[in-house]
Order: sequence, then C-alpha cells, then structure tokens
Amino acid sequence: MFFIVLIVSINFVTINNSSKQLIKEKIESNISFLEQLLIVPISVYDLATLDNLVENTKKQVYINSIVILDKQNRILSKVYDYAHLSLNELLTIKQNKSISISSENYEIRIKQMKEDESFIGTMYIIFDTSESSKFIKDNQTKTIFIIIIEILISTILAYFIGSRLTNMLTNLTQAAKDIGDNKQPLIPYQDKKDEIGTLSKSMNKMQIDLKTRNRELQKQKIVLEESNRYKDEFLANMSHELKTPLNSIHILSSVMAKNSKNILDEEHIKNLKIITKSGDELLLLINDILDVSKIEAGELSIELQKTNITMLINDLYDTMKPIADKKNILLQKNTFMEETIISDSKRIKQILQNLLSNAIKFTNQGVVKLNTTQDSKNIIVEVIDSGIGIPLNKIEHIFDRFKQVDGSTTRKYGGTGLGLCISKELSHLIGGELSVISQLKEGSIFKLVIPKKPIISNISDETIKVTTSTNFESLNTDKVELFEDEKNIKKEKTTIYLNNNNPAGFFSLIIALKKVKEIELVQIKVLDELLPQLDKDSLNILILDIDSKYLDISKLINSNIKLVALSSNAKHTENIDLLIQKPIDNTVVIKAINKLKEGYYGKV
Repeated sequence: MFFIVLIVSINFVTINNSSKQLIKEKIESNISFLEQLLIVPISVYDLATLDNLVENTKKQVYINSIVILDKQNRILSKVYDYAHLSLNELLTIKQNKSISISSENYEIRIKQMKEDESFIGTMYIIFDTSESSKFIKDNQTKTIFIIIIEILISTILAYFIGSRLTNMLTNLTQAAKDIGDNKQPLIPYQDKKDEIGTLSKSMNKMQIDLKTRNRELQKQKIVLEESNRYKDEFLANMSHELKTPLNSIHILSSVMAKNSKNILDEEHIKNLKIITKSGDELLLLINDILDVSKIEAGELSIELQKTNITMLINDLYDTMKPIADKKNILLQKNTFMEETIISDSKRIKQILQNLLSNAIKFTNQGVVKLNTTQDSKNIIVEVIDSGIGIPLNKIEHIFDRFKQVDGSTTRKYGGTGLGLCISKELSHLIGGELSVISQLKEGSIFKLVIPKKPIISNISDETIKVTTSTNFESLNTDKVELFEDEKNIKKEKTTIYLNNNNPAGFFSLIIALKKVKEIELVQIKVLDELLPQLDKDSLNILILDIDSKYLDISKLINSNIKLVALSSNAKHTENIDLLIQKPIDNTVVIKAINKLKEGYYGKV
C-alpha cells in the first residue's frame, strides 16, 4: 500500500510539474516571438502595423490582453479586455505577476524591448491560463481518486491474504502449545510447499522427537526413582545396623576410660576418650543420615502427645548450658507458663537442640538466647546468637542438604550440613515452620513456629502416631480417641508369609515389613511348606507373585489364609483377596495388609 501511494504520488507530482513547465515555456516562447515581430514597427512608429499585429495576437485564446508602450511609456497600441484590473492599474505593475480569482488564472508578463541595446518600448501581455490550471486540478482530483481506489483494493487483498496467513499461523501456534502441554495434536499444512509447509514439517519432526525423548525420560525417571528408593532403604538399613556396634564401642570405651582397676596409663585413657568422642560424632552422623533416609522414604513418624513447652525448654536449657559454659558463652532463656498442647515433644526438642548446638558452635563469644512467645494460634521459639552470621546470598540454601555457608565452615567447625535440613523437615512434620534471619558477622535468629492444637482434658499418656504421609492440617484432635488404658487397643500380631521366589525383587519389601512391629514375617520358598504352619486362631496373610509360571494356589483356596497377589497384568479373581499391580510399592502392600487386618479384627 505504501509503495502504491508512493508511485502514484510521484507520477502526480511529475505530471503537475510537467504541465506547469509546458505553460511557462509556451508563455516565454510567445513573448519572444512577439518581441521579434514588434521591434521594427515600434522603432519606426508604424502604428498601423502595430495595431494589426496586436489584433491578430489577441485572437489567440490563451492571450487575454496586450498593451504596447513606447520608451516614454505612451500607449502605441492596445487590445485590453482584462476585467479585474483597469488599464491604469495594470500600467502601475512593474514586475511579472500571477493572479487567481475564483476558477480563473492569469499570468501578467512585462517585457522591455530593446534594439541594438537601446530601449525602445514595453510590452504588457495578460495570458489566460485557466484551462491549463483546470487541467492540472482535474488531474490532481483523478490522481487522488486513483490513490483511494488502489488503497481500498490493497486493503481488501491484504485482509484476505493476511487473514488466511494469520489463521494458519494461529493453528500452528495452538499446535505448538498442545505439544508443550504433552498433548498429541495433528500438525496441519504439512502438504504445502511454501514456508508454512516447511514450518509444519519442522514442528511435526519436533513432536516426534519430543515423544521419543519423553518416553526415554519416563523410563529413566522410573529407574532413578527405584534406584533412589533402594538407596534410601539401604541407607536406612545400614544406618540402623551400624548403630549397634557403635553403641557397643561407645559403652566399652567409656567404661574402660574410667580405669576402675587402675590398669591403664594416662596415654591409654586419653586414647579411649578419643575413641569415645569419635564414636559419639559418628553416631550423631549416622542418626542424621537415618533421619534423612526416613524423611525421603516417607517413613519418619511423629507421636502426638501431651507436651509442655516450658518443661521442654527448661530440660533443654539444662542439657545445653554445660556446653555453652565450656566455650564461655552466656546461655539465656525466656519461657512462659503454657497449658498442655498436643505435639511431638521429642521432635521439638530435636529441632531446638540442633539449633542451639549450631548457635553455640558458630558463636566464639557473646550470648545465645532462647526466647519463647505465643499468639492465639502458635507458640514461637527463637534461638538468637551473636555468632558469625550467614551471608545474604547463602540464606536461601541454608536448609538444603549437605549445605553450609562455605567449605571453610566445614573445615573449621565440622558437621555435615544435615542438621538444618532435618530440622526444617521435622518442623513441617509437626505442622510448623522454621525460618532464619541473619547478617554476616552480626549473628542469626532462627524462629520455630509450633501450632497449638485443641486442648483435650484428662488425656492419657497414649500417643497418636502420624507419619510423613499424613496431612497434619487435616488432623482434628477433637475427634481422636485417646484410650485410658492399653486393654482397649487391639495389638494382635499378624503373621505374614512371603513366597520369596525372587530375592532381589522382594529385597526392599522384606526390609519394609520387618520394620513393622505388629508383623511377624515368615519367608517360604515352596507353597507346600505353608499349610502346616498356619495358625487357625489368628490372621494369616500370604504375599505371592502370581506371574510365576509354576505357581499352584489351588491347595490354598479353602485354607485359613488371606491371599495378597502381586502381578503385572492379571485381573482380580475370586480366589484372591487383594491384587496389587507391579512394580511393587511397599507402602501400598502395607496398606493392603492393614485393610485385611481391619476386616478381621475390626478397625485398628
């Protein structure tokens, strides 16, 4: 559209200028011609010839009037028809002039005539250029009209062509969004040979590549999740196993270091104390790894019970004060009297003890404060220190695993960087929140917010067990039954038989089942071994993999046993009590066992 307007405008300007140039040249040529004709009659004062020439010149349609003066400005001849100026007014004009009146246009030209460089007279000619001006104006109107028509046509064409292109691009954009949302759209316009077709083919290839990559990523995700689960279970199991010999090392080295029989010298006692201290540090590290593994596996539990924050703070203060005194650090507390709340005192103490240990460890001199306040919904415990502080750019990572401020912190102060991570997870587990405010070289303030729960009077010491999979916010303690004595709680031990025909596949499940106190796990290799072992007066559950080709469960159908079958593709049959799809999810298996127990014992 722009170039159309530009081209038409240039044409218009060119035509307009050409027309004006032609008028000008026509006027100049007529003046020159008349000058040559009139020089001789004026020189000899041949008035008859002058009158004749003037009359004949006037007959030209584009010449309106002509006046000839001698060198004394006396009129020698004239034909004067110009209506807009009198003759005297005309003669007062001393230079060329253009006049436009309404639709009429005139050019007044004054020409001084000379013969042999001698002035002999003056010629006034009035040219009527109305027709030429009208032609130019008409041409301008037509040009503008043509421009409008061309703009209109261009706009219509641009609209239809642009709309078609826009619709195509919109469809391709929507297809791209669908691909981004993991949908499987049909890519249009792949049959086209233009740029749209090229774009569509590229998008289709991208979709195919994404499908392939997503399948590979999904496979990798499953493998990684399984590997991570095995890693967590391995760490949890190994940490648990390591604690037993470490406890023995700790006890024996402590007893020997006392040297009650006086058979050890100072060097031996010193070495035994080093062993005891190292064992303590290693035991703390293993406990941290065990907690992290349980958190990742969703197996870490809390026990809600009557908790008095003031008593808890006082006990914690008494425990940590000797450590602070040893570093000449003033440990202060500020507590209040609070009615009993429902929470996990062990986990709260673990969090605060970790925070206090860090505060004392990272404070070389000064004060560590333990302040407790409350509002209508929460109890707020703050651990304030005047220690090394945390840089602003490190605060967001301070609760990440194995993270400390920098490498020099680990070298100077020790530790693994697990404590704050565990504390953060534990605070979430009890329904609270752990946060920090710190400034480098100025100290830190760690704030633990513990939610209050509805107070239950005459509550016994029985506890409510909550795992990491429990939604704490949905737990309503108003509706929780807390029993006065243990005789109201069914604690029947259930025997679980596992047809272990795949030791590698059942490894993690065996570990998970062994951790459940109410379960006695018995592994069998052949089903024929099972029937003689069944207890007719209690619940018996058999877990077996029914994908095995050589498995025959017909002998078990009428026996006193509940069947929990594991399969990749089998459908539920009337001979099976519960069917669980592979891959094996330990949590699902344990829930299935609880479901069967609920049907046998009543709600547990």
